[in-house]
Amino acid sequence: AITEEFFFRGVIQQTIKKIANNAHLAVWITAIIFSFIHFQFYGFFPRVLLGALLGYMLVWSKSLWLPILIHFINNATAIILFTQYHDNKNVIDVGTGKTWWLALIGAFITLGVLAFMHKTRKKNDIFVD
Repeated sequence: AITEEFFFRGVIQQTIKKIANNAHLAVWITAIIFSFIHFQFYGFFPRVLLGALLGYMLVWSKSLWLPILIHFINNATAIILFTQYHDNKNVIDVGTGKTWWLALIGAFITLGVLAFMHKTRKKNDIFVD
């Protein structure tokens, strides 16, 4: 998580932002590159969304440590759930089939965090656009 975030959010996203002068474009291009580099077709779009979330966490908080923490929690959760629900499946299968509810819980947690950050940003202006 640390190495990937320093490389993707710290180097690539910041470089694209300087070149394009557009934080949104930098977030989404970096998210696509981030997902493509993992070379897993079935996880491409969810990983793009994860990359965008991580990119916006950097933009809003102006700290690389928040995306690192979220990335670490994501990876740790995947490993823990894989070990709990492993029955000759790949990690990519967690959240589908009998474990669909895990994806739903993750989506609600993510939306809750984003709503909280949006509300906090508006209320206290502690995040930067």
